[in-house]
Amino acid sequence: APPPPLGEVQRVKRVQVTLRTVHHLPKADLLGSCDPFCRLDWAAQTHKTSVKKGTYNADFHEAFLFDVADATLACGDLRVTVLDWDRASAPEELGTVVVSA
Repeated sequence: APPPPLGEVQRVKRVQVTLRTVHHLPKADLLGSCDPFCRLDWAAQTHKTSVKKGTYNADFHEAFLFDVADATLACGDLRVTVLDWDRASAPEELGTVVVSA
């Protein structure tokens, strides 16, 4: 499609992704707990959930908006990475799921 005429604003479309739950996470800390959060990567954008302290089954129910300039173009795959938050070191990756666009 041709670009919009000069002075015309191109509308950005948005896609909402809702992350609901993660289950059966592995033991990640020496003290036997897991503090999961998720990172969502899609179309060169990144969002993170809140950290859920001390659980192996986290209920997030968090929604994120991703901007899409042209809905007819491929934006790649949505990658959801589950990480364990740790105060003393970098987050540890627990797992990843890829949703094909």
